[in-house]
Amino acid sequence: MRGLEEEGNPKHRARVEHNKHTLLVHISDEDGRGWTTLAIDRATREWSIAQRSRQQQATEAAYELLYVDGDKAQQAVAADRAKFARLLEALRDDDRPGFALAELNDLLSGLTSGELCDAVEHADLTGLTPYLRNYVAAMVELAAHRRDVPPPAWVRDVEPMEMEPRFATPLADLRLHLLRTAPVPFKRRNIFIDSSLGDRV
Repeated sequence: MRGLEEEGNPKHRARVEHNKHTLLVHISDEDGRGWTTLAIDRATREWSIAQRSRQQQATEAAYELLYVDGDKAQQAVAADRAKFARLLEALRDDDRPGFALAELNDLLSGLTSGELCDAVEHADLTGLTPYLRNYVAAMVELAAHRRDVPPPAWVRDVEPMEMEPRFATPLADLRLHLLRTAPVPFKRRNIFIDSSLGDRV
Protein backbone atom coordinates (compact mmCIF):
# COMPACT_ATOMS: atom_id res chain seq x y z
CA MET A 1 0.00 0.00 0.00
CA ARG A 2 1.18 3.52 -0.82
CA GLY A 3 -0.13 6.61 0.95
CA LEU A 4 -0.16 10.39 0.73
CA GLU A 5 -1.47 13.07 3.06
CA GLU A 6 -2.25 16.74 2.49
CA GLU A 7 0.39 19.14 3.73
CA GLY A 8 -1.06 20.99 6.70
CA ASN A 9 -4.01 18.60 7.00
CA PRO A 10 -2.75 15.07 7.73
CA LYS A 11 -6.30 13.79 8.25
CA HIS A 12 -6.89 14.22 4.49
CA ARG A 13 -5.24 11.11 3.05
CA ALA A 14 -5.08 9.03 -0.11
CA ARG A 15 -3.97 5.42 -0.38
CA VAL A 16 -3.43 3.04 -3.28
CA GLU A 17 -3.21 -0.75 -3.16
CA HIS A 18 -3.53 -3.53 -5.70
CA ASN A 19 -3.32 -7.21 -6.41
CA LYS A 20 -3.19 -9.07 -9.72
CA HIS A 21 -6.94 -8.50 -10.28
CA THR A 22 -7.97 -5.17 -8.76
CA LEU A 23 -6.63 -1.64 -8.20
CA LEU A 24 -8.06 0.22 -5.18
CA VAL A 25 -7.79 3.97 -4.57
CA HIS A 26 -8.89 5.15 -1.10
CA ILE A 27 -9.51 8.86 -0.41
CA SER A 28 -10.48 10.10 3.04
CA ASP A 29 -12.89 12.92 3.77
CA GLU A 30 -11.27 16.29 4.42
CA ASP A 31 -11.67 15.72 8.17
CA GLY A 32 -10.69 12.04 8.00
CA ARG A 33 -14.09 10.83 9.21
CA GLY A 34 -15.08 8.86 6.13
CA TRP A 35 -13.64 7.14 3.07
CA THR A 36 -14.35 6.97 -0.66
CA THR A 37 -12.95 3.95 -2.50
CA LEU A 38 -12.55 3.56 -6.26
CA ALA A 39 -12.17 -0.07 -7.40
CA ILE A 40 -10.82 -0.80 -10.91
CA ASP A 41 -10.67 -4.21 -12.56
CA ARG A 42 -7.18 -4.39 -14.05
CA ALA A 43 -8.14 -6.59 -16.99
CA THR A 44 -11.24 -4.75 -18.23
CA ARG A 45 -10.82 -1.28 -16.65
CA GLU A 46 -14.40 -1.54 -15.39
CA TRP A 47 -14.74 0.50 -12.19
CA SER A 48 -16.99 1.18 -9.23
CA ILE A 49 -17.00 3.66 -6.36
CA ALA A 50 -18.39 3.62 -2.82
CA GLN A 51 -18.39 5.89 0.20
CA ARG A 52 -18.59 4.68 3.80
CA SER A 53 -17.55 5.78 7.28
CA ARG A 54 -14.66 3.26 7.39
CA GLN A 55 -12.12 2.37 4.74
CA GLN A 56 -12.74 -1.36 4.98
CA GLN A 57 -16.49 -0.88 4.53
CA ALA A 58 -15.94 1.36 1.49
CA THR A 59 -13.55 -1.22 0.02
CA GLU A 60 -15.99 -4.08 0.45
CA ALA A 61 -18.86 -2.07 -1.02
CA ALA A 62 -16.84 -0.95 -4.06
CA TYR A 63 -15.55 -4.48 -4.60
CA GLU A 64 -19.06 -5.93 -4.52
CA LEU A 65 -20.31 -3.27 -6.94
CA LEU A 66 -17.45 -3.95 -9.34
CA TYR A 67 -17.97 -7.71 -9.37
CA VAL A 68 -21.75 -7.46 -9.26
CA ASP A 69 -22.43 -11.13 -9.94
CA GLY A 70 -20.15 -12.02 -7.03
CA ASP A 71 -18.67 -15.07 -8.76
CA LYS A 72 -15.19 -13.72 -9.43
CA ALA A 73 -14.92 -12.11 -5.99
CA GLN A 74 -16.12 -15.25 -4.19
CA GLN A 75 -13.74 -17.42 -6.17
CA ALA A 76 -10.82 -15.17 -5.23
CA VAL A 77 -11.81 -15.21 -1.53
CA ALA A 78 -12.11 -18.99 -1.55
CA ALA A 79 -8.73 -19.38 -3.24
CA ASP A 80 -6.97 -17.10 -0.73
CA ARG A 81 -8.55 -18.90 2.24
CA ALA A 82 -7.59 -22.28 0.81
CA LYS A 83 -3.99 -21.20 0.26
CA PHE A 84 -3.74 -19.83 3.80
CA ALA A 85 -5.06 -23.14 5.18
CA ARG A 86 -2.71 -25.14 2.94
CA LEU A 87 0.32 -23.19 4.18
CA LEU A 88 -0.67 -23.76 7.81
CA GLU A 89 -0.91 -27.47 7.01
CA ALA A 90 2.53 -27.37 5.42
CA LEU A 91 3.97 -25.83 8.59
CA ARG A 92 2.65 -28.79 10.59
CA ASP A 93 4.31 -31.35 8.37
CA ASP A 94 7.58 -29.65 7.41
CA ASP A 95 10.63 -29.89 9.66
CA ARG A 96 12.14 -26.98 7.68
CA PRO A 97 9.38 -24.36 7.83
CA GLY A 98 11.32 -21.52 6.20
CA PHE A 99 9.91 -22.17 2.73
CA ALA A 100 6.30 -22.30 3.92
CA LEU A 101 6.80 -19.12 5.97
CA ALA A 102 8.27 -17.36 2.93
CA GLU A 103 5.30 -18.43 0.82
CA LEU A 104 2.92 -17.26 3.55
CA ASN A 105 4.68 -13.91 3.59
CA ASP A 106 4.24 -13.64 -0.18
CA LEU A 107 0.52 -14.41 0.17
CA LEU A 108 -0.06 -11.80 2.89
CA SER A 109 1.95 -9.17 1.04
CA GLY A 110 -0.13 -9.56 -2.11
CA LEU A 111 -3.58 -9.16 -0.54
CA THR A 112 -5.58 -5.94 -0.37
CA SER A 113 -7.10 -4.90 2.96
CA GLY A 114 -10.46 -6.53 2.24
CA GLU A 115 -8.89 -9.71 0.87
CA LEU A 116 -6.61 -10.00 3.89
CA CYS A 117 -9.55 -9.79 6.32
CA ASP A 118 -11.35 -12.56 4.42
CA ALA A 119 -8.35 -14.83 3.88
CA VAL A 120 -7.11 -14.94 7.49
CA GLU A 121 -10.43 -14.63 9.34
CA HIS A 122 -10.01 -18.20 10.62
CA ALA A 123 -6.85 -20.18 11.31
CA ASP A 124 -6.38 -23.76 12.48
CA LEU A 125 -3.11 -23.65 14.42
CA THR A 126 -3.55 -27.14 15.85
CA GLY A 127 -0.29 -29.08 15.77
CA LEU A 128 1.96 -26.07 15.33
CA THR A 129 4.74 -25.48 17.83
CA PRO A 130 4.40 -22.44 20.13
CA TYR A 131 7.12 -20.76 18.08
CA LEU A 132 5.30 -21.25 14.77
CA ARG A 133 1.94 -20.25 16.25
CA ASN A 134 3.50 -17.00 17.42
CA TYR A 135 5.37 -16.48 14.15
CA VAL A 136 2.18 -16.86 12.08
CA ALA A 137 0.22 -14.63 14.46
CA ALA A 138 2.91 -11.93 14.25
CA MET A 139 2.96 -12.10 10.43
CA VAL A 140 -0.81 -11.70 10.23
CA GLU A 141 -0.83 -8.92 12.82
CA LEU A 142 1.87 -7.03 10.93
CA ALA A 143 0.02 -7.49 7.63
CA ALA A 144 -3.16 -6.10 9.19
CA HIS A 145 -1.25 -3.13 10.59
CA ARG A 146 0.25 -2.37 7.18
CA ARG A 147 -3.23 -2.50 5.61
CA ASP A 148 -4.74 -0.39 8.41
CA VAL A 149 -7.30 -3.04 9.35
CA PRO A 150 -7.82 -4.84 12.67
CA PRO A 151 -6.18 -8.27 13.00
CA PRO A 152 -8.45 -11.32 13.26
CA ALA A 153 -9.68 -12.28 16.73
CA TRP A 154 -7.68 -15.52 16.85
CA VAL A 155 -4.39 -13.57 16.89
CA ARG A 156 -5.17 -12.37 20.43
CA ASP A 157 -5.71 -15.97 21.55
CA VAL A 158 -2.13 -16.99 20.71
CA GLU A 159 -0.19 -16.60 23.95
CA PRO A 160 3.23 -14.93 23.51
CA MET A 161 6.25 -17.08 24.25
CA GLU A 162 7.76 -16.49 27.68
CA MET A 163 10.81 -18.65 27.12
CA GLU A 164 14.22 -17.56 25.90
CA PRO A 165 13.93 -15.12 22.97
CA ARG A 166 14.30 -16.52 19.45
CA PHE A 167 16.71 -14.75 17.10
CA ALA A 168 17.13 -15.13 13.35
CA THR A 169 20.92 -15.31 13.75
CA PRO A 170 23.42 -16.78 16.22
CA LEU A 171 25.75 -13.76 15.82
CA ALA A 172 25.83 -11.60 18.95
CA ASP A 173 26.42 -8.30 17.12
CA LEU A 174 23.50 -8.90 14.80
CA ARG A 175 21.28 -9.86 17.72
CA LEU A 176 21.76 -6.38 19.18
CA HIS A 177 20.62 -4.98 15.84
CA LEU A 178 17.54 -7.24 15.84
CA LEU A 179 16.57 -6.12 19.33
CA ARG A 180 16.19 -2.60 17.91
CA THR A 181 14.78 -3.26 14.45
CA ALA A 182 12.51 -6.31 14.65
CA PRO A 183 8.86 -5.47 13.81
CA VAL A 184 6.80 -4.78 16.93
CA PRO A 185 4.33 -7.70 16.51
CA PHE A 186 7.33 -10.05 16.53
CA LYS A 187 9.01 -8.32 19.47
CA ARG A 188 5.86 -8.69 21.55
CA ARG A 189 6.10 -12.44 20.96
CA ASN A 190 9.79 -12.68 21.86
CA ILE A 191 10.82 -13.26 18.22
CA PHE A 192 13.51 -11.09 16.67
CA ILE A 193 13.89 -11.08 12.89
CA ASP A 194 15.47 -8.67 10.45
CA SER A 195 12.48 -8.43 8.20
CA SER A 196 9.30 -6.48 7.54
CA LEU A 197 6.28 -7.56 5.58
CA GLY A 198 7.14 -7.53 1.91
CA ASP A 199 10.50 -9.21 2.46
CA ARG A 200 10.93 -12.95 2.32
CA VAL A 201 11.40 -14.24 5.85
